[in-house]
Amino acid sequence: IPFSLFGKSHVIYDGPHIVWENDSKINVFYLVQDTILSESEVVSKVFSDFNSTFTFPAFGPDETGQEYTICQTHKSEKFIYTNIPQIFALGDMHGEYERLLGLLEYNNIVDENLNWQWGNGHLVFCGDIFDRGDKVTEILWLIYKLSLQSQKAGGKVHFIIGNHEEMVLKNDLRYVAPKYNLLCDSLGYNYSELFAKNSELGKWLRSKNVIIKMDNLLFTHAGISPILFRLNLSLEEINKSFRNYLNKEGGFTDLEQFLAGSWGPIWYRGYFYERSKYPKITKAKLQEILKHYQARSIIVGHTHVNEIEPLFNGLLFGVDIPMGEAGIEDQALFIKDGKFYRCYSDKNMELIYSKQK
Repeated sequence: IPFSLFGKSHVIYDGPHIVWENDSKINVFYLVQDTILSESEVVSKVFSDFNSTFTFPAFGPDETGQEYTICQTHKSEKFIYTNIPQIFALGDMHGEYERLLGLLEYNNIVDENLNWQWGNGHLVFCGDIFDRGDKVTEILWLIYKLSLQSQKAGGKVHFIIGNHEEMVLKNDLRYVAPKYNLLCDSLGYNYSELFAKNSELGKWLRSKNVIIKMDNLLFTHAGISPILFRLNLSLEEINKSFRNYLNKEGGFTDLEQFLAGSWGPIWYRGYFYERSKYPKITKAKLQEILKHYQARSIIVGHTHVNEIEPLFNGLLFGVDIPMGEAGIEDQALFIKDGKFYRCYSDKNMELIYSKQK
């Protein structure tokens, strides 16, 4: 495909993707297809001889003009944080890049160039960046960039693993957007290969947690079920076991398989409704779970809510707003000084709950 076609509506691409050849050599590539000519190719460059971080410019089909900075290593992230000044929590984005930008820009988390401008604030993604939408990679690189920028400013970006991250990393591709299937099929890739353990995004994702605690607030994708609670696991045990599961190809322990199942923190839906697998949780049981983890509230995605609101008198907040449904506005949750606000991408925030710490 001649570079003169890049940027045309009939040329689609995905990337950059990065594979580590060794500790100081990377292969950076884009998958490209001309949908009229039905021609595809991989546009790539090799970079080597660098230290702990490396920056390279967009190239080939990527006409954004941006630069990408990567880190050589990714340590397992902390899961307990204290004295957090302010929090902005987002639900399942599912590749809806523009939708995400609207929430981040309007609420001054990023500037017009999509750089971090929220100082020491903490930005939380409650899982499910993958699948359904066709700009998953763009969101991943934005979160990656903001993670680096926020740390320099004294803030933090948290990416919590959801069931759709687990699905892609474990080669369950049933919800992958058609764009990615088209590109991968035409070039002989399996989509999950792009996030293998020797890829930069794959390494980065496998360093993440499934549950974090900030002061007296818990954040996870789906929730802590009563069965998970009965196992009497610490947050460290939950995160470590799930990370072990993500980094294995097989030979999973019973606990690892449980955590990846319907009662685990990436699939449970019993906070919101009853299913054949489990009853809807009671306020008393949720209070018991929160007391065990010395938390006041839990914030989750995974299960659709039409509006972010306090449930069970502020014990629970769901932040998974359905994508692009008529009459439902994009929303995020802002928390500061014990007050909870519903935020939008086009109007002022609204106070929805207040309780002293």
